[in-house]
Amino acid sequence: MIRRTPYQRATPDTPTVGDWRIRGACAVEGIDPDGMFPERSKTGLNQARALCTRCPVQTQCLLAALAEEGSRGRESRYGIRGGLTPSQRHALYRRSKNEPS
Repeated sequence: MIRRTPYQRATPDTPTVGDWRIRGACAVEGIDPDGMFPERSKTGLNQARALCTRCPVQTQCLLAALAEEGSRGRESRYGIRGGLTPSQRHALYRRSKNEPS
């Protein structure tokens, strides 16, 4: 069986050794992965962030998002990852690289 997550559109149901994504709060059966891509509604953002807050792999998720998105602009980042919005991740990446704003 294949389960959708925000990180991979098709994550195998069978865990692979060391794959942190399968332990994510958003990967739990019954959680709609599209909820991690809220339209610009405050309610949707708050729900996605609340899910991240209790996630056991929030740090790994954020680090992976920063590494995967790299220097892409805000408009090329999507969804809530590691508890941060695309704009927040972009700002964090720029600060970490000491790039001028």
